Amino acid sequence: MADPLATVLTHLTNLVSFKSSLRLLIIAASIICSWVFIEPSLSPFNLPSELSLTLITVIGFSLGALASSILFSSLGLVINYTKSNISARKNKLELQNQAIKKENADRRKIELIRSSFDDYSYSARNILLKLKDNDCTIALDSYRDSEHNQAFLGLLESKIVLPEHRLDKNTTFCTINPLYKKVIKQLFEEKHRKDVEALFDLNPDGFKGLIKKFQNLTYKEEHIFNISYFMYNNRYSYTPVIKHELYELGEFIDNCNIQFYIPEHYYPFVCEKMGVEIRSYVLGKYSEE
Repeated sequence: MADPLATVLTHLTNLVSFKSSLRLLIIAASIICSWVFIEPSLSPFNLPSELSLTLITVIGFSLGALASSILFSSLGLVINYTKSNISARKNKLELQNQAIKKENADRRKIELIRSSFDDYSYSARNILLKLKDNDCTIALDSYRDSEHNQAFLGLLESKIVLPEHRLDKNTTFCTINPLYKKVIKQLFEEKHRKDVEALFDLNPDGFKGLIKKFQNLTYKEEHIFNISYFMYNNRYSYTPVIKHELYELGEFIDNCNIQFYIPEHYYPFVCEKMGVEIRSYVLGKYSEE
């Protein structure tokens, strides 16, 4: 059973609250105003004094209650609107701060990629090179601890490369994290252009003669060029811009036993350096005699 004293105390507390006190003051002021302004208007009706007293009190009380309700409702709307604006402004500021923090964190990650790119292993760069223009599958080597596997796992753990679909236990379709895609393209472009410049500056023996063969568009693509001793002997000096493959006579085309070719990611920069379009590969025959 509820404690009667507690109920009485609750009602008393409500009566002495600021809002209740202000409402009572408004009602009291309204009753007084009714006596001052309305009572003279009722005199011509010659109403009994008790009825006149009751009528004026009821009118004053009603007007006071109505005025206090309108006042408190208006104040409530203003307060809620103000709170809503403050909350919205606070949320907007918080979102802006979060966006700034994320942007700064992303910038630091990108700068870390840029500063450490030269230290990446050959396998790591090779994986990124395969993915920089198009998403593709990356297959693990059969040897678990191979450099390729370690590089691939490292790129996955650092979220530079993202797995999209695992085809089987050894093959995964991957993409480069969109955050790093642009900077990785820029880094490879800088590296490839730098490698091309370095090769032309180094100008190893036989290089000028080989480049002239790449420039020679008179013959068909299958034309077999004679490869000099210097070109053959310094073939490794042209890498990675110009690579080569060796064949046994009759294994490939006619008497071709060596092919020099420019990888597709170096080709546009070599053309840019030369100022003209050139062959992407040269078929050749080298004779030790």
